[in-house]
Amino acid sequence: MLLAACAPAATPAAPAAPTAASVQPTTALAATAAAPTTAAALPDKINIDNLWDISPTNKADTGSLILVNRWNTIPDDYEVDLTQLSNGQTVDTRIYPSLQAMFDAARANGIYPVVASGYRTAEYQQSLLDEKVKEYKAQGYSAAKAQELAEESVTVPGTSEHQLGIAVDINADTDKSTSDEVYEWLHKNSYKYGFILRYPPDKADITGTIYEPWH
Repeated sequence: MLLAACAPAATPAAPAAPTAASVQPTTALAATAAAPTTAAALPDKINIDNLWDISPTNKADTGSLILVNRWNTIPDDYEVDLTQLSNGQTVDTRIYPSLQAMFDAARANGIYPVVASGYRTAEYQQSLLDEKVKEYKAQGYSAAKAQELAEESVTVPGTSEHQLGIAVDINADTDKSTSDEVYEWLHKNSYKYGFILRYPPDKADITGTIYEPWH
């Protein structure tokens, strides 16, 4: 499940690092701006300057509010301060406390999520896209069609929230929980920690990205 950070929440006491998961927490609002109802109605570009607030007086978040998707690319000068999790994945340091608090709460309820993918470099994002294109080509699709289909599930580098460090793919530790148990718990509780399901099944025409349970 890919969760995305929404409005900042109170910062919990600093906990131990999570294992691995797919969420976006509250410290940095990501992709929660109102979107048009159809893909055709989407503008070529939204003025991203209107979404930034990095002033010291911003009490809700000392970072920034940013919308990133296939129509709004990551600024060239964007920088990420990363914290490494116990399984080697990394996330934006600002979301770590909320992410850990959410994982601690899940485990206290007998649910064991893991962060399958956190921060990604542009190079790694490109490699994922290239791999998906190859898969579709192997199925007999033309190069153009393979690229089109691949971009429905793997975003183009520069348009992925994973490159911000505030998006995480969350799966289950299948030795202790089922995927359904993890996804159901996150669906009911992730908002309490500032995370949202980034790509709902009924919003693909708006987000431009197909639904996947971990995404």
